Amino acid sequence: MALFSEHFIRRVRDANDIAQIVESYNVALRRTGTNFIGLCPFHNEKTPSFNVNPQLQIFKCFGCGVGGDAFKFIQLIERVEFPESIEILANRAGIPVEKEEGQEYRREKSDTDSREALLWANSRALAYFERMLADQAEGRRAREYLLGRGFTKETISTWRLGWAPERWDGLLEAMVREAGEHKRDKVLKAGVLAGVLRKNDEGRVYDAFRGRVMFPILDNRHRPIGFGGRVFEEKPEAGGKYINTSEGRLFQKRKLLFGLNFAAKEITLTKTAVVVEGYTDTIMSHQYGIRNTIATLGTSLTREHVQLLRRYIQPNGRVIALFDSDAAGEKATERASEIFMEEDVPLHIVRNLEVKDAGEFLPKYGVDAFKDHMAGAVDSFNFVLQQSMRNCGNDVSSRAAAVAKVMEFVNRSPNRVKREMMRKEVSARSGVPEESLPRKAADSSKESRFSKPSTPARRGLGSKQAAQKAMELVIDSASEGRMACERRLVRYMFERKEWSEKAADRFPPYMFRDNSCSEMAKVIRDAWDKGNRPEPSDLMAADPENAGGLIAELTMRENETPLSNEE
Repeated sequence: MALFSEHFIRRVRDANDIAQIVESYNVALRRTGTNFIGLCPFHNEKTPSFNVNPQLQIFKCFGCGVGGDAFKFIQLIERVEFPESIEILANRAGIPVEKEEGQEYRREKSDTDSREALLWANSRALAYFERMLADQAEGRRAREYLLGRGFTKETISTWRLGWAPERWDGLLEAMVREAGEHKRDKVLKAGVLAGVLRKNDEGRVYDAFRGRVMFPILDNRHRPIGFGGRVFEEKPEAGGKYINTSEGRLFQKRKLLFGLNFAAKEITLTKTAVVVEGYTDTIMSHQYGIRNTIATLGTSLTREHVQLLRRYIQPNGRVIALFDSDAAGEKATERASEIFMEEDVPLHIVRNLEVKDAGEFLPKYGVDAFKDHMAGAVDSFNFVLQQSMRNCGNDVSSRAAAVAKVMEFVNRSPNRVKREMMRKEVSARSGVPEESLPRKAADSSKESRFSKPSTPARRGLGSKQAAQKAMELVIDSASEGRMACERRLVRYMFERKEWSEKAADRFPPYMFRDNSCSEMAKVIRDAWDKGNRPEPSDLMAADPENAGGLIAELTMRENETPLSNEE
C-alpha cells in the first residue's frame, strides 16, 4: 500500500504554487507571456533559460534539461526523495501529513518515531560537545589543538566542532537533565540507538566518545546523524585515532559523505565534486574556498557514494579524487577508479602532492598551488593506463600483463562508445592491434549488430521520420539511448492518436523498460481509445512521482516543431 494516498498528493500539489516555491529559493522570476523565466538554480548560466508554467504548475530548464512539477523541484533543490518532498510541501501549506494505514505504514511510522528520537539524541549530543569546547577551562586544550591545525574560529563555529570530555557520563547526565529524570530509560535507549551512548555486557550505559575532538556529520537539512571523534593526545586506552558513530538507522558510512550538506550547492553549480579522505582535509579545503569538497567516513568510496554523487554532477560533471599519498591512498584510488568506471561516472585523479593530504598542503603552499594540482587531474582511464604501463619496459610478458589489466578496467564500462574509444587509445599506447585486445563479452556477441551504431532521433525533428526513428530505436533493445527514446515515443503518443495506435501495435506498454513510461503509455492509449485527448492531469494521476518531468517535456519544448496532422 502506498505511503500517501493519491487524494493527499493531489491536495498537497493543489495547495502549493510552483512560482512561489521557486522564488522562495532565491530564484528571481519575471513574466514572459504566460510563463515566468529566470536563472536556473541547478546550473550556472548568464542568460535565463529556466521556465515556470503557472497554469500547469511545472518547470523546465532549457539549459540543463531538468523539468517537472513542484515535488520534483523540491527533490532537486533539497536533495530528498519523493515522499519527503510531499511532507515538505504539506508542511509549507499547513496541511497535516496523512499516511495510509496498513502494515507498510505502521512499519514506516515506527521507523519515523525512532528516527525522530535518534535525531533528538544526536542534537543534544551536538549541543553538549559544542558547549564543552566553548567552556573556558574544559575546552582549552581542544581549542588550542584546532587553532594549531590552522582552523579559524569562524570555521570551528560554522562546522559546529566540539569536544567530548574525558568523562563516562557527562553527555548521559546532560541528556537526562534536559529530558527529565522520569524519562531516563527512554533517553538512554535513544542515546544507545543513536550511537552517542554505549551499553556494556553488564547493562551499564556510558558516553561513547571521551577525550576527543568531535566532528558532527550532518544530513542535507543540517541535522546531526552521526559523529567522528579524534584524539589529539595518544593514549594506550584511547582506541583508534578516529572513531565514528556505530552503524545504525541514521548512520551508514557506505551512504554518507562528510561535508555534503555544505558542498552540495557548489557541486551542483560547478558540476565537480572533490573527494578527500578526512574530516580535516574537507574543512580546510572549505576554509580556503574550495567549497565543493567532501570526504568519505573512514571507508573507501562505495557504489552508493558514486550513485549519490551522480545526482549532483549530472549532466556532464566529474569527480576529482585526492586521496592520501600513501599505500592505503593508492589502494583507495584504484578501487574508486573501478567503481566509477562501472557506474559510468567521470573520475579524475590527483596524485603526487608534496605532502600527505589537502589538510597539510593548503596551509603550507596555498590555494593557488592547490588549484593548479586540481587542474592537472588525470582521468581515471589515463591514470590506470599510465600506472600499468610505466614500469613495463620492453619485456613482452610485463607489457602483456599490463595490457590485460588495462583492458579488464576498460571492459568494466557499461558505455559501449566509451569502451571503443578507450580500446583505440590502449592500442595506440601499447602497440597491440586493436582487434587483438580483449573485448567485453556483450560486445563480442553483438558486434555484428553494431557495424553502424544507432543514434537517437535528432532534437528538432518533429516529423513522421523522427517518430518512426524513435520507435525503431526503442524496439532495438541494444540501443544505447533506449530510455531517452522511450520518453520521446511517449511524447509522440501523447500528441497524436495515430502514433499512439501505431506504437501500441508494435510496442505495447509491457515492453517499456522504464516503468514510468509504461504506466503513462497505458493512460495515453486508454484516453485515445475512449475518444478523448489525453491530459496532463491523467498522467499525474498515473504516476505522481515521475509524470511531472515528462509533462514538462510534452508542454514546454524549445525549438522543436510539433507533429501536425498534415505530415
